[in-house]
Amino acid sequence: MIKKEIKKILCVRLDRLGDLVLTLPGIYALKKHNPDIIIDIAINKENENLVSGLSYINSVIIYNRSEGLFGLIKLLKNIRATKYDGVFQLLPGSNFKSNFLVAYSNSPVKVGYNLGILGKFFTHRIEPHYPEYETNNVLEILKEVFPELSFDGWGLEVEKEILNSFKEKFKNNSKEKLIVIHTQASEDNPRKIWPVNNFITLFKQIKSLGNSKILLIGSKKDAEVAQIIKKGVPEVLDLTGSLTLKELKALISICDIFIGNNSGPLQIAVALNCPTVSLIGPSLQSRWAPKGQIHSIIKKDFSCIPCEGKKLKCYDNICMKKITVEEVYSAVKKQLNIK
Repeated sequence: MIKKEIKKILCVRLDRLGDLVLTLPGIYALKKHNPDIIIDIAINKENENLVSGLSYINSVIIYNRSEGLFGLIKLLKNIRATKYDGVFQLLPGSNFKSNFLVAYSNSPVKVGYNLGILGKFFTHRIEPHYPEYETNNVLEILKEVFPELSFDGWGLEVEKEILNSFKEKFKNNSKEKLIVIHTQASEDNPRKIWPVNNFITLFKQIKSLGNSKILLIGSKKDAEVAQIIKKGVPEVLDLTGSLTLKELKALISICDIFIGNNSGPLQIAVALNCPTVSLIGPSLQSRWAPKGQIHSIIKKDFSCIPCEGKKLKCYDNICMKKITVEEVYSAVKKQLNIK
């Protein structure tokens, strides 16, 4: 099948929030260059609120991980019934669930990395290579069929009604600096997390500057850590577990700076052109770290990096613990133009 015959495609990205954020520019560019193409996306259920309502995505297909193999087969039946002209596995690597959906779809065009047994079923197989910035990796996958694509924007839209509500609630013509901080990371990557006592000390130093409002964000599972922080710094406004992803987008879009570990909310801040201070730790900087002068990256160099926080024999995440409060505080002042 040639490119002009591709009228409806499915993009598959069944992994974490931040990965999905970095995938959206590729899908956005695809729609911008080919406005008549219908684009659906298959994602994990917990990320639905991030992409539902995006103007360039026709339909969001949900995979509920709690349903296991049954849910995966149900999703495959849905994909086969839709009869897509092309199905793209947009995770630059091997992921059994995603590869399964692409390999056993009845699409004449199946695109993804040539990894694992299921990768052999793809019609367009991309050979693994040293990872570049993740958004570029995703674009390279799509360019196998749509070679004209390039980065045309982040594609992360914010709903105006929520945005106006949050401006009134948190800004309200105030001259206070709005500082959003995320102290955690994905549940299966605890080694990416900076020590909580360091965050408490940082909060106190930021408050000493005056004229600022600190908002603490996170999921419901982060509530216990949030309570520890509140005891140390009562002035912090705790929004942990209270925001939908649509609300999180709106909040981050109006803040003056975002501070956090390598996580989904960090990538949302980058996509919304919010200045950031990121603690990268065990992650591969070239693939995951923000690009541009409005982003300060703090990391330490150790021979075990990058383990992406998944090195099971790492009992002491020294790459995060060696990052000092003073380093982070200096970066915050730099991004806020405070001497």
